[in-house]
Amino acid sequence: MMIVVYHGTTHFLIWLCYAFLTYDAIASLEVKDNVSLPLLINASSSHSIFVEEASKLQCIISFASVIKWETVNNEITENITKTDLESNVSISNLVVYPLKNTDYFCVGMNEYGNVSYKISVTVIDRSTPVQLTIKHKSSDSITIGWKNDQSHVTKFYSISYKLLNSLNFTYVNASFESTNYTISNLVPYSNYTVNVNQVFEGGVNGQVSSITVETDQSAPDAPEYLEVKKSSTSIIVEWKRPKVLNGVITKVLLIYMFNISNNLSNITKKEINDSSPYEIVGLLPNTLYKISIKYKTVVYGNAATIFAKTEFGEPQIAPEGFSIYNRTASTVYLKWQEVPLYLSGGGLTGYSLVFQPFKTLFVNTSFSFLIENEIGTLATNLNPFTNYSVILRAVTNQFKGPPAQLSFSTLEGVPSAPQKLEFSSEVNEDDIFTPKVIITWHPPTFCNGILTEYLISFWKKYLCTKRLCTREKHFSKKNTENGTINDAKAIRHHLILQKLDSYSVYEFEVQEKTGGGWGESSTTLIRTKPGKATPPVGLTMTTSSHNSITLSWSPPEHVNGDILFYEVNLFSSNNELVRTIRHRVSELLENSEEKTILDITQLKSETQYIVKVAANNEYTGSYSELIISTQKTPSILDKPWMFALIGFLAIVLLAALIMIVILVSRRQNKYKNVRTDDIEIDMCIRSKPIMKDFLKEYCVQQHANSDHGFQQEYELLKSYPHNFTWEHSQMPYNQPKNRYSNIVAYDHSRVILSELNNDASTTYINASYIDGYKKPKAFIATQGPLPETVIDFWRMIWETESSIIVMLTNLVEDSRIKCEQYWPEGKGLQYKDIVVTVDSVREMTDYTVRIFTLQKFKCPELGTRQVRQYHFTTWPDHGVPSHPTSVLSFTRHVMSYMDTLPRAECVVHCSAGVGRTGTFIAIEIGLRQLEAENKVDVFGSVFAMRAQRNFMVQTELQYTFIYDALLDSVVCGNTEIAPADLPAKIRFLNEQDPETNASNFASEFKRLESGIAPGDSNQYTDAAHHENKQKNRYLNILPYDKNRVRLIPIAGSRQSDYINASVIDGFQQKNAFIAAQAPLENTVKDFWRMILEKKIQTIVMLTKLEEKGQEKCYLYWPQAGSVAYGSVSVELLNVKKDDDYLVTHELRLTNQETGRSWIITHFWFLGWPDYGSPESGSELIQLIGSVQKSKKSTLESGPILVHCSGGVGRTGVLMAVMNSIERLKVKGVVDIFQTIRALRLQRTAMVQTVDQYMFCYQALKDYLDSFDLIAVAKC
Repeated sequence: MMIVVYHGTTHFLIWLCYAFLTYDAIASLEVKDNVSLPLLINASSSHSIFVEEASKLQCIISFASVIKWETVNNEITENITKTDLESNVSISNLVVYPLKNTDYFCVGMNEYGNVSYKISVTVIDRSTPVQLTIKHKSSDSITIGWKNDQSHVTKFYSISYKLLNSLNFTYVNASFESTNYTISNLVPYSNYTVNVNQVFEGGVNGQVSSITVETDQSAPDAPEYLEVKKSSTSIIVEWKRPKVLNGVITKVLLIYMFNISNNLSNITKKEINDSSPYEIVGLLPNTLYKISIKYKTVVYGNAATIFAKTEFGEPQIAPEGFSIYNRTASTVYLKWQEVPLYLSGGGLTGYSLVFQPFKTLFVNTSFSFLIENEIGTLATNLNPFTNYSVILRAVTNQFKGPPAQLSFSTLEGVPSAPQKLEFSSEVNEDDIFTPKVIITWHPPTFCNGILTEYLISFWKKYLCTKRLCTREKHFSKKNTENGTINDAKAIRHHLILQKLDSYSVYEFEVQEKTGGGWGESSTTLIRTKPGKATPPVGLTMTTSSHNSITLSWSPPEHVNGDILFYEVNLFSSNNELVRTIRHRVSELLENSEEKTILDITQLKSETQYIVKVAANNEYTGSYSELIISTQKTPSILDKPWMFALIGFLAIVLLAALIMIVILVSRRQNKYKNVRTDDIEIDMCIRSKPIMKDFLKEYCVQQHANSDHGFQQEYELLKSYPHNFTWEHSQMPYNQPKNRYSNIVAYDHSRVILSELNNDASTTYINASYIDGYKKPKAFIATQGPLPETVIDFWRMIWETESSIIVMLTNLVEDSRIKCEQYWPEGKGLQYKDIVVTVDSVREMTDYTVRIFTLQKFKCPELGTRQVRQYHFTTWPDHGVPSHPTSVLSFTRHVMSYMDTLPRAECVVHCSAGVGRTGTFIAIEIGLRQLEAENKVDVFGSVFAMRAQRNFMVQTELQYTFIYDALLDSVVCGNTEIAPADLPAKIRFLNEQDPETNASNFASEFKRLESGIAPGDSNQYTDAAHHENKQKNRYLNILPYDKNRVRLIPIAGSRQSDYINASVIDGFQQKNAFIAAQAPLENTVKDFWRMILEKKIQTIVMLTKLEEKGQEKCYLYWPQAGSVAYGSVSVELLNVKKDDDYLVTHELRLTNQETGRSWIITHFWFLGWPDYGSPESGSELIQLIGSVQKSKKSTLESGPILVHCSGGVGRTGVLMAVMNSIERLKVKGVVDIFQTIRALRLQRTAMVQTVDQYMFCYQALKDYLDSFDLIAVAKC
């Protein structure tokens, strides 16, 4: 056996010989020999080569005696070289040309063996490029194809492509097995250059094949910068062509629809020219349109869309079928047909009705009102028996349509009261016991028809005897006289009444009748003339002597006048007059039933006389007759004790006479007026002046222990008696003129009117002069007029030349009439001989200012007078205002006007003319005293007033309120300034207080809280309820119970009427705002319920949804389309962004239960930084302007809803600035301090920080800087 063993380059040849023995034994012999076999050391590798080249193949073999080259079938003999090197190594080279694809073998041989090595040669013909084809193309891809050569010499395909005019290629590779490649993400409608070449083994690039391909067209982009210009019936659309067209534009399509609820019947499509702008005409006014424009190449591209709402247009037609139904004297029912929507100018807000009487007594009697979308209405409060022209127009938010007109006459109504009721009383010559009365009157100011009859009712109210009239109890029967009015145009009517009782007070009531019935009555009290008295009653002789008699009698049954004296005629038996005695009636005899006793002396003894006695007033009364006789002369007359007795009786009689004189004198003085100057008051006891600097300390002391100090002080005030007479107030004919029997006018201080028709009762009115601060008779305190004293009230105004009236009560309080309306409503009225017209009415939050013009009806030469009435309207029915801020502001306003008047009294009244009236006057006096003397004497002021009118400052609560008001004025001061002084005020407030090291801004801000209770639990009872706590965003910001917004409760849901929102007053308008917290997720439905119930059309939002990484407000409006919040549906109609600080949303709110809807403007102010306040107030002023403009454009009267996060800080700032601007316009002054203070009385913490307080000043300054300062100051 032979084995060849390789060891390095040495080969061993081993011979083995084996011998097999018995018992499994083996014997062996090994022989080893060295040999050399051919060995391949190195050789060319297989490779590719281009056809035009020659290939050199090489192999290196050791121990080869022969090296040869061959192919599969043939041996190669040419172009071979062999070189032998040292160490038995040989090199053999083969040059191959021309080339062909085959395998070459290098074979080395010697006697011991051979070695062979294969070299594969691939021939590449690169002169032939790849044949490219377009397999597929689209707008954004190309598929390139080619034929695979299947030679497996291609390693991969290199593909590059670029836009035709670009310099940069994009490179990709395809596998050698591929026959196509898809290039994606290409630009539509663009020419591309595509190169493809083979990459062979070794990285050799083949010939490049190139092709140019155009991608297909695609949809163009949407147009850009779509904008609109609107009118009522057209929209002009402007746009820019798409930047990327992706092809050749073949069409431009305009699509618009006015119903975006996918109702295709409302879609209009139009192909338009590719040129901006384009006007869409024939649109509906006040309609929201969705407008889209898109371009087309081979297909349509995306559309650019915009929402635009056409403006309101004028309604195109007048309402048809305008007619009248069911006329009465004061009403008429009008009916018409609804104006179709497409002719309505964009949706009607209602119909305007203007009523114009043809002939009226006073000017400016036309009136108009707006009817919401109804087709009929009942017009009320028309003047009876009046020809009216009525104009009906359909109305949009901005325009009125053409008129429909008709005329009609109201039916006759009841006339007003007859005017100028006058009387004269004469003695009836036919019957001196029954005087006659001539009553004259003028027709009513408003006849309201044709006067046909009159009715006079009368009854005796008082029976007068001597100086007193007592209410008649037995003659209450009502008598009537009626008659026909033959001349309805007569300017004067009269009636003569006879058979009345003399010297009696009758109440007469006169009314007239038209076809509408009996009218209002005029009443007056008439006192008849004195008449002849009936004979005295019970004439008897009580005693007689030889030369004297004593007679007694009672007054006549009907005295018919003041008995001046009794006439006693003494006749002899043959009827000769012996003596006439006039016996005067003693004024001490108050009782009309008291007997008169008369002694007649110097008579003849034993003589018969006839006595006739008559009671004489202005006339000699009827006689009572009595026959008497004197006695026989006594026999003993001259006794000593008789003279003593006579002397004693003379002394007694003299003393009695002196006593009578004294009593009569006192009686007469009782009726005399006591002059104010004669009243002496111990001012040491009755004065308590308090220095200004100690007023706060004093008030704190008096308020201690439940106001114990004030209680004692008020009781002390009441304990001082005022012994003044009020005889005139108690006169029977004046008693009906007193509203309250215990509120009277002292005789010494009462206002005395001029006497009319010689009737002393016409001088009386329940009014008293009250001294002011160092000004006698500065005020007239009076009761609220009664129906029968309204004329007297205006007489007083005219005669005292008063130019100002302060009214401190409402006409009705607590369901009780407190004052008769004594001024006309909307037109002039005549009060006897004074005509009062209303020139202007300006309503503020807490009071109303009316300006009247007065003129004497029969005396135009006296000219006219202007009277200004300040009517405080928010004094509570019970008690006093919760805080004096509003009363102080009102008082200062009145004082500023009073200071412009040269003279004349200020008439002040409430209901009784003592409680609120006294409180107001005391505050006014106190303010002036504090300013002049730096001290105040409330006790002394009230005491002095009570010496001029009883019960002035009627309750302890009112008395305490005076102190609180004066203290508030001291603590806060008068913070009103002129607009021109605002920059200086800001500079002062920015300065530092050296005592506190704080700015004056901080000190003034701290004073805001003075006098305002922080709000105990009683003020927040509803908000603090456990079921409402989760509805409050912040536990320390809660609405007061007194003015929180109360929602309509939901049946079965407890506390469902609660929302954290407060009703806030504007400067002029009551309940102008609602201040609310930002909605929480669980209060959004309540928020929209509030907007629905309060008819809110303007919302101002002053916070972002998130600030400082915390939620400040829950997103409560839809971002697109419509969203339902409970029973309220809210739809987003339009969004407008102004600069970077304001986003305006136009929302449509719909009550899903009734279907009623309206538009809400939502102002989202983004100009408030997360920290602090804006640097400038200009953006806030612009926001206010937008809000006010939006408010004026709405017909509803709902409040403006304002909220930030808590509804107090930024919300308070906005309201403070808005109210300050209103104050500036109305009063021409700036008072930010009191403006914010008033807000804090309605919601806690309004204007929350010093920074916000400073911003209020800055914002108002920015507002003033934008106008002519002088012009603003005068406005």
